Amino acid sequence: MNNQNYTAPNFSYPQDNNSTYSRTTPQGNTAASPAPIPAANRPMTWADAGNPPSWSQMTGQTVQSQTPGRDFVLWLVQEVNPGFVVPPREDFNSEELEGTFQQLMADNLGAYTIVDFVVGTAGMTTREGFLVAVGRSYIVLYDFNVRTFTVCDAFSIKFVTYPYLDIAALRRYIPREYVAGLPGAFIDEAGLIGLNSYGGR
Repeated sequence: MNNQNYTAPNFSYPQDNNSTYSRTTPQGNTAASPAPIPAANRPMTWADAGNPPSWSQMTGQTVQSQTPGRDFVLWLVQEVNPGFVVPPREDFNSEELEGTFQQLMADNLGAYTIVDFVVGTAGMTTREGFLVAVGRSYIVLYDFNVRTFTVCDAFSIKFVTYPYLDIAALRRYIPREYVAGLPGAFIDEAGLIGLNSYGGR
């Protein structure tokens, strides 16, 4: 296929206000932009003016992680992409896997991750995104901007980088459309204070 002549279909996603988002990709292709989570897929009503729902009310679980912001990312990925099956979290705390890339990465699910892979004998390639799954032979990265999962060969990993993300950086990696319908109290409870309070990208 000649990528220069390819135009992505102009999909539209279910939205509460019946408007259509669109975005032009870096290659010049027109593609649909993510929309707010459809009301039918939401755990409960977002707009509860008197008492905004908490994390536990909306997800059915209590924030107990030391990295609740990463838990929020993992939850959000599942909400906006219910069709992709993310494998259950594996336990790498065994004698044979202790101290491996898999154990380290499994302990950092939900983090924005930059991974360098060896290609051939001397080549290198880089992939990045939010780390959403780690298996014995693979990892899965997710990019909110293009709604894409990338499954990567774990045995080709050479370097793993976890950049520090402030709220400004998160806004680049999580488009506003994804958090526009979420109550601020819910996002703030995940430790992402300010993520929902900006005016645009």
